Amino acid sequence: MSLLNIFSSNKEKLDKFLVLEIGLEKVTAAVFDHSQPNTTPQTSEENVSIKTPKLLGIGRKNIPAVMDLPSVTEEAIEAVSATVKELPQTTVLGVSAEELETSTTIVRYQRADASSKIDSNEIEQIIEHSGKEKSPTDKKLFFATVTSTLIDGTLVSNPIGLTGQSLEVSCFNAFKPEQELAFYSKVLNDLDLKLLKIIPTSYAVARSLIKNGIKDAILICVGLEHTEVIFVSNAHVVGIKSFDLGSKTLDFWSSGLEVVLEEFKEHQPWPDAVKIYGESEGQEKIKSELLTFPWMKKFELDHFPKIEVMHYQGEGLENDLGVAALSLEV
Repeated sequence: MSLLNIFSSNKEKLDKFLVLEIGLEKVTAAVFDHSQPNTTPQTSEENVSIKTPKLLGIGRKNIPAVMDLPSVTEEAIEAVSATVKELPQTTVLGVSAEELETSTTIVRYQRADASSKIDSNEIEQIIEHSGKEKSPTDKKLFFATVTSTLIDGTLVSNPIGLTGQSLEVSCFNAFKPEQELAFYSKVLNDLDLKLLKIIPTSYAVARSLIKNGIKDAILICVGLEHTEVIFVSNAHVVGIKSFDLGSKTLDFWSSGLEVVLEEFKEHQPWPDAVKIYGESEGQEKIKSELLTFPWMKKFELDHFPKIEVMHYQGEGLENDLGVAALSLEV
């Protein structure tokens, strides 16, 4: 498994590339171009700007069943090819949080030569070590990244090329069942696509919002029958959880949310904002549920969190916040 291109300063920008999102209820294929300027304002309801590369074309198809995923993916790509005649092979694949397990690991060590410059190979070894350390027995590491680095006690945004003796590296790791990852690999191979990166879409969304100034929030991605919860604290993704209830199954939805949030109960301080996005029709229903949810009693909070809906308004990407965020991962 390759874990190259961790830091944005090391990334080789492509011109045209394909974003393929296997979401909660649909597959989306979108082609972007870094070489063309994008002058269209792209904001959410709360004025969070996420400026994507130029969108050249997009195709969407609903997923009727998991076993239909290969044909649905092919149909989504055929839909975008009606607009973009020469489809790029290089692909960023975004996946849902179903059966996803995440961990954040802090690796601390003393470097043998404090005067030597830190290079990408050294950071790669740290990431691989962190993934093996927390790897669940029934799942495989497919995405790992550095979220923060301390060199001799000083926080740095990019350690590559710097020197120092004491390193403290925080790594975010994501795991999925090996058979699911093998299935994605087969789908991509059958379509003759070259995988650049596979990433949890929810993590990409959280990372794009963090870059735009959101440091603490509970992000809730709503589907018709599924929900993903992303816990963001101090500009870090603490964890991503999901449950099989959505806007069409509201009777027990709050109970499902409570079970998921219990896993973050010991984390302090808690975010004071809850932001909802995803399947547009269900967002306001979920907001109503959250406004009556006993936050202060259940989680011993000293005040009620701010509940708001994020409506992404990018041209051609209305309410496709996930696809927009994935386009920034190249």
